[in-house]
Amino acid sequence: MGKTKVESAKNGIGGDENHPKLGKDHNSINNSVEKPAPNLEGEKQKINLKREIGLLEAVGITIGCIIGSGIFISPKGITTHVHSVGASLVIWAVCGFLSMLGAFCFAELGTTWPCAGGTYTYIFEAFGPVPAFLSLWAQNLMFVPIGNAVTGLVFAKYIAQPFFPTGCEVPDSAVQLLAAAAICLLAFMNCCDIKFINKFINTFMFLKLTAVALVILGGGFAVFQRGTDNFTNMWEGSNITVESLLFSIYAGSFAFGGWSALSTMMEELKNPYKNLPRAIFISLTLVTLIYLLANASYFSVLSPAEMMQSDAVAVTFVHELVGSYFVGIVPVFVSLSTFGFLSLHIMTNSRNCFVGARHGHFPSVLSLITISYHTPAAAIIFQSLLSLVFLYTADVFSLINFGAFMQWFFQTLCIVGLIYLRITNPDLPRPYKISLVIPIIYLLLSLLFVVIPIYVSPVDSLISILITITGLPVYYLLIKRTSEKGGSKLSDNVTVLAQKAFMLVKED
Repeated sequence: MGKTKVESAKNGIGGDENHPKLGKDHNSINNSVEKPAPNLEGEKQKINLKREIGLLEAVGITIGCIIGSGIFISPKGITTHVHSVGASLVIWAVCGFLSMLGAFCFAELGTTWPCAGGTYTYIFEAFGPVPAFLSLWAQNLMFVPIGNAVTGLVFAKYIAQPFFPTGCEVPDSAVQLLAAAAICLLAFMNCCDIKFINKFINTFMFLKLTAVALVILGGGFAVFQRGTDNFTNMWEGSNITVESLLFSIYAGSFAFGGWSALSTMMEELKNPYKNLPRAIFISLTLVTLIYLLANASYFSVLSPAEMMQSDAVAVTFVHELVGSYFVGIVPVFVSLSTFGFLSLHIMTNSRNCFVGARHGHFPSVLSLITISYHTPAAAIIFQSLLSLVFLYTADVFSLINFGAFMQWFFQTLCIVGLIYLRITNPDLPRPYKISLVIPIIYLLLSLLFVVIPIYVSPVDSLISILITITGLPVYYLLIKRTSEKGGSKLSDNVTVLAQKAFMLVKED
């Protein structure tokens, strides 16, 4: 039977409908509805991405991509809108539940097309190359490297702060150099054996959870010493309106962002049909419980008013609980959490770039993998170099806000694609299938998250749209034209040079 677009690209054939090797009448997804799911467990190892991610590593990746430094710095977003302890904790639980609904939608998409790429792959299968390329363009040329740069700068600032006197600002040059060193080190590590980086990820997940556990234990200690007075009138002063609920859920959902990261690494996940849904359920359940307990601990010491006034809640919490002597430990926890998060960000997002190159939407050199470790080193190095450039951009922290709108937009497009394919291809093999009610509910929620940024910050949303649509002339003038001509000589020369210099090869 025919192959899907993604499978064709995986075998070295571009996904564009005008690719010279396929012609305009190439096999599409509609021709693959009777094709049985591939026997992923029995496939032989060749020169391709290695399946080295088990259930534990999958859970670690998902939790690590969700829990960053935010739980220690500023979990006040929800409280700012609803004003009370009880309402805040309920919103945290609701956000966890809604995130799980979205994650299960991606579980169906990921097991239907167990290929790397995540959002890019699903948009490609549902709507074709142009929307997929725009998502790839926006993520890899702007939003992903900016995200890496910002995370690196946060890590550098917190790791350097203890070495400077209290009240003394860390020089920008020192922060930038430390951030650059962290990005280069983690890029190198991610180019190496996936088994090694999985152990690294598990180590930092353990350290991160230990830090959160200390916060939770601190809250328990506070309740034991001070009682439960802060929870006596949990709903006092609640601000419950349609607007406050929408914006509080919007703020909370950002704290759960990252649950879709595992879908970018489907080709490296062992037994993906079982481990993807299991990892999602375990991870989102644990993260929701952790967020609830951590925020309850904060509220055991701080009032809602104190929570809303603090930009570094963990610092205020530790200061109120045990005094200023132990406040210095918070930057250590923040830096460790951020360092692990940065490693995961580099690892997961590089797979989008890699798959895009495999489709012919990015230079073919970015689809090469290392001979020794079978990792997409070229894509990792490319994104890391772009991240280094953004370290020296003056408005990098404001630019990161531009990405939120388009990320929600393309994620929503994936959910639309799921529903669309359910209707147009009901017989498509789906090893893991959810009730259609779930994507419909999550689609309605996602549409709100696309509309809210337009209402709150229309300028940033407009900039996001403009950045994304700059990919249209690039696609039609360069990508499509190059594929019709059978490739670029310059691209071929660069590919050969990279293969010789870094021992890279194309997949089998």
